[in-house]
Amino acid sequence: MNRSSLSAACVALALIAGGIAAAGPARAQTSVSVGVVNDFAGWNPYADSTAQMYMIWCQTYGCLGGFNTKTGEYEGMLAESWSVDKADPRVWTFNLRKGLKRHKDGKELTAEDVVHSLYRAKNDPRAAQTNNVRPIVKAEAVDRHTVRFTTKEPTAPLLAYIFDRLIVTSKDLFDKHGSDADRKAPLGWGPYMVEDIAIGQRMVLRKNDGASGVRKETRTG
Repeated sequence: MNRSSLSAACVALALIAGGIAAAGPARAQTSVSVGVVNDFAGWNPYADSTAQMYMIWCQTYGCLGGFNTKTGEYEGMLAESWSVDKADPRVWTFNLRKGLKRHKDGKELTAEDVVHSLYRAKNDPRAAQTNNVRPIVKAEAVDRHTVRFTTKEPTAPLLAYIFDRLIVTSKDLFDKHGSDADRKAPLGWGPYMVEDIAIGQRMVLRKNDGASGVRKETRTG
């Protein structure tokens, strides 16, 4: 088993584990290395299928939302609200937060990015997450900040399939770089940025100081 070391701001893991203690009153700790039990597939976020890696990719690229184990509630991340069509419970609508800026270049998150990500999770040759999105048969951008998913049949636990699991990546970067986009431009909307990956050795993340404030909210309807 390889030891994957997450350094310089894999505070995502450390915070969930209980936080990082300061090194002293005048010198705060600015990096942390965390050993994890699962290996990672590399630069492609859709090639991993472990809870550990879902958590890391959600903190870098971003996910629609997640499950709060303390409150027992689903909370929005990139999505601020969602609803199920009462007339047709196969139809789910997700409203994205406006003004979320991508790392470095500041591009705003759009519904097209989410649609792209859903179909990439389904069709990427290296995807290990097909089962997560299998219930969804159609994804469409209703407008710039609204996404509609249609499932094959009513799927009450759909959030359990996609929250904390569907990694949202950029359509424009994939259109430009193809499968090399993950390595050439690993940019997302999460609070941390991918700085380096050495497969089988380490993943280095850095805090995104310019983050536009991704927060988690619970809004359902």
